[in-house]
Amino acid sequence: MTTAQALFLAMYIAILIGAALNDAREFRISNAFPVALLILFVVGAAAGIVPVVHIGSHVAHFGVALIGGMSLYSIGWFGGGDAKLYAATALFVPFGDGWFLLLWIALAGFGLLVVTMIWRVLSAMFTSSTPTRRQGIRKIDRRIAYGIAIAIGGVGAITTSANSVIF
Repeated sequence: MTTAQALFLAMYIAILIGAALNDAREFRISNAFPVALLILFVVGAAAGIVPVVHIGSHVAHFGVALIGGMSLYSIGWFGGGDAKLYAATALFVPFGDGWFLLLWIALAGFGLLVVTMIWRVLSAMFTSSTPTRRQGIRKIDRRIAYGIAIAIGGVGAITTSANSVIF
């Protein structure tokens, strides 16, 4: 791996960590993160880190991921920020390896779901403020900061795929 590739990878990881932290804190992913990934990809392509021959495959993966993510958003299964972050992350993996990115994100998402459920059960068991009958049942927060899973999956896919932009 060259110095330019290492710097490219470090910036990619830093952007995804920022998006994950933003989502964990606010259950919202700022548009700045997907835009930063898009800019990083364009700079990487201009610098020769992304081979020109493969750019079409990466852009096709981005388009399919954006349509898929927005479809999930339209039925309420995914947040808009999640859809945009997923598409921007997909830009770094060629279309043929899209399944690999999806697998990484799905596994990370499952782990995140399990940890979130355990956290919520334990926190409910140990909090002293239980609702009275008059207050009714507490509203259950069903949100999951899926940007965390996208970040984990994106880093996992780009660092382990033989066809990612850094290899």
